[in-house]
Amino acid sequence: MSRVSIVSGVANRPEPDGSFILEVTTPEGQTLEAVIQAENVPRFLRAMQESLIQGLALGEGNIDLPMLEVTDINLGHRERTTELMVSTQQISTLDASVDAAHLDQIVGEGGRAAEPAMRVRRDRIH
Repeated sequence: MSRVSIVSGVANRPEPDGSFILEVTTPEGQTLEAVIQAENVPRFLRAMQESLIQGLALGEGNIDLPMLEVTDINLGHRERTTELMVSTQQISTLDASVDAAHLDQIVGEGGRAAEPAMRVRRDRIH
C-alpha cells in the first residue's frame, strides 16, 4: 500500500479571496500548505457533506454539527411546494423545500415545544 500525504489542519476562516488553506503532512513528516481555491470550495464541501451524510446513514459513527441560533421561522408556498425559511444568528436565512408530511411533523413538534418562541405557527404561512 502506498503512503500518501494527509490533511492535518484546516483554516477556521477563508482567505480574503474566499480560498481555504489546508495543512498537509507528508509520510515523511514534512508539513506543507495547500489551497482550495474559492471556486472549488462549494464542490469540496458538497463532496464532504454527501460523504459524511452517507456514512452516518450507514451507521458509521456520529458527527458534531454546528449549533445555529434560530431567530425566526416562516413558511412560504411556491406553486405546490412549501418552503421552510429559517433565519439564524450565524448565517442569515436558510430555505428548505418541505413536503406535506414533513411540514405536519415540524408543526407537530413545534406545538409540543416548551417555549412559545420555539413554536412553528401556521398563522405565519404566507
